[in-house]
Amino acid sequence: MRTLWLVVVTLLVLAGCREEVSREPIGETQTVTLERSCTKPGYCFTCMPGFDGKMNCGLKFSPFCSGTQMATEKRTPMRITYDNGEFEDYIAVQTVAAEPCT
Repeated sequence: MRTLWLVVVTLLVLAGCREEVSREPIGETQTVTLERSCTKPGYCFTCMPGFDGKMNCGLKFSPFCSGTQMATEKRTPMRITYDNGEFEDYIAVQTVAAEPCT
């Protein structure tokens, strides 16, 4: 019985697998400059649980302070085609330049 269950599960997993046939651009690449969020080490207002179980909030050093940066990205619309005829569209994003996180 256990072997049959294992065979059924394996067949279900394999039935959901699709083989990628091609990946190609379906539109023009656009270059955009935008402000995006980032993290940086520094002093920022954070809340962390203390040893007593209570939340301690205040200005503390953290490696994950919120910041922003200007970045230039290339965005290309892409299509993945699978062996069963299905396809999936997505935007490929490549960072060309980014200023330091501030």
